[in-house]
Amino acid sequence: MEQYKKYGDEGSSFNLGWFALGFFLGLIGVIIALLINDEKRNGRIKWTLIGWGGWIILLLIILAASGGSSY
Repeated sequence: MEQYKKYGDEGSSFNLGWFALGFFLGLIGVIIALLINDEKRNGRIKWTLIGWGGWIILLLIILAASGGSSY
């Protein structure tokens, strides 16, 4: 039972630092998260990918709001 609890708790809490790294550095931040190997690796990778995804979504919203035309 404790094994399942540990698996469920791993990486479940929000981590602002890794989210910001993914948001501001994008793919470079994800690569940094992949290179560090410790027991919190899965949560770190998860939050950098979510941060990078947030940046991509924000970029798509900005592009859609601009209308996509150069006139």
